[in-house]
Amino acid sequence: MHSSSETRGTRCASSPWTRDPTSTRGSASGRATQGGHWEGTTLVVDTTNYDERVVDNSFNCCRGAGAQLHIIERFTRVGPDTIDFRYTVDDPTTWTQRWTASVPMRRSDEPLYEYACHEANYGLAGILRGARAQEKAEAGKATPR
Repeated sequence: MHSSSETRGTRCASSPWTRDPTSTRGSASGRATQGGHWEGTTLVVDTTNYDERVVDNSFNCCRGAGAQLHIIERFTRVGPDTIDFRYTVDDPTTWTQRWTASVPMRRSDEPLYEYACHEANYGLAGILRGARAQEKAEAGKATPR
């Protein structure tokens, strides 16, 4: 599974999917249209038709990009514990040429946490303050032995 909460939702990488090639807009929810296929051992994900009202989009890589944003992602296993994740970004209204980034993804035995928007951490301080207050209240209820 590959997940992103900004505009694309969750996708199952184990089965290819297709997008409507005649579609010129993303869905009413503001999600872009996407399609995927295999090129040998590489999963290729092609995402277009971003909603120009979306300020932050995939990976938060492309702030300021518009409806012409086009991202091609490539997931290639390069070792038993490593996936080479490359994405190419193209938006002629934003950049003078397309650009590509590569991010090695390594297997981890540690817990995996969802990457999701959390209101730029504004709510995090309140969440932590509430948790500390709850811990303090519970500690005050404990009886010494």
